[in-house]
Amino acid sequence: MISRDIRIEHLDERHLANLVRAMDPPEGRGEPEAAARPRKRRSSGLFERLTGAASASADDERDDSGLGAAAEQAKKRPRWRPPVVALTRAGRVLRLFRLGGGTLPRGTLRSADPEDLKRFRRKHELPFVVAVDVEALPRLYSQVQKDVRVDDDMVAQQLAMLRAVRAALDGGEVVVEPRLIGALPIPSYDILQKSFDLVLPDGRSALFYIVDGHRIWTSAIVHKEKGDVSVLTSHRAIADEVELRSIKTDAPRVVEAVTRRYGPVHVGFFVTLHTWHAFVSGDRGAIARALATRTAVLDPCPPWLFALVGAGAVSEAASRSARLAGRLLSRSRFLSSGAGKLVQSMTSPLEVLGVDPWELMKWAQAWSRRVLPLI
Repeated sequence: MISRDIRIEHLDERHLANLVRAMDPPEGRGEPEAAARPRKRRSSGLFERLTGAASASADDERDDSGLGAAAEQAKKRPRWRPPVVALTRAGRVLRLFRLGGGTLPRGTLRSADPEDLKRFRRKHELPFVVAVDVEALPRLYSQVQKDVRVDDDMVAQQLAMLRAVRAALDGGEVVVEPRLIGALPIPSYDILQKSFDLVLPDGRSALFYIVDGHRIWTSAIVHKEKGDVSVLTSHRAIADEVELRSIKTDAPRVVEAVTRRYGPVHVGFFVTLHTWHAFVSGDRGAIARALATRTAVLDPCPPWLFALVGAGAVSEAASRSARLAGRLLSRSRFLSSGAGKLVQSMTSPLEVLGVDPWELMKWAQAWSRRVLPLI
């Protein structure tokens, strides 16, 4: 899925920082008790430096309607303290240490009981806390060594480690509060590869743009060859050919420039920051409404993705979205000549994985809010 010889070029640091935090909208962050507390510690890691680079130009990204205010709110978001790992034996806490350095007095956590872990996490404002039975460490390490092969694709390695951790969670040898992996199915690498091939065929590119006012908030361009992502770049790679200031007028020119530079575009997604924040905050019909009012562009677009966007709109508000769906489908060149019936019969590649896309989005938000600030 990811080529060993992947070309990572012309990345925009600010775009990368914003892409990393794209799943975490300004409002509704984290837990109520954490959001009400003042920030007490700033990370000095890579994510903090990237966030600083993005925030430095936040004032330049505001448009006349005030959408850039999201960047101001992002500056005020609370920061989790470094997570804690508890080494235990038979449920008794032996030692507590923070990821990134430092320890805590052993008496601050009574046991590895889930309720004790929850109280401890909330009291100390932690993104998560992990309790590991020291007797299980050799077995867990051995299982990872057995399942993870050096010559495997990086994604295959991560899936193998996730399965080992899931088994330890199910067996009670490792306890994570909150349990971020949850009941999300962990697919085999072969199934994931086949699904990825449906999402993005070989020899094709995919674009993802979020625009705030007349500026690009984030951009990502990928190209796929022989089953693997072979190129990862940003708008900077084509900035000498096209400037994107208006989604409606400039998106087609961006698609043309990427096609000339890297190859035919299979998916082109262009949306405003306002619409994106509404969507990831739970408004499933936000993108469909934006497409219907031409404040977003999804072109080129495979039929299954149009169907997924339309399904989100229908589930959000059936009566309103029925009208929107008609306007949306009628404007796609892919759905002319009766092709609308094809869309209705198409299934999402995510269904092959046994994953509800909306539950997957919630899961991604939970991870991004708790884990990414630690990078």
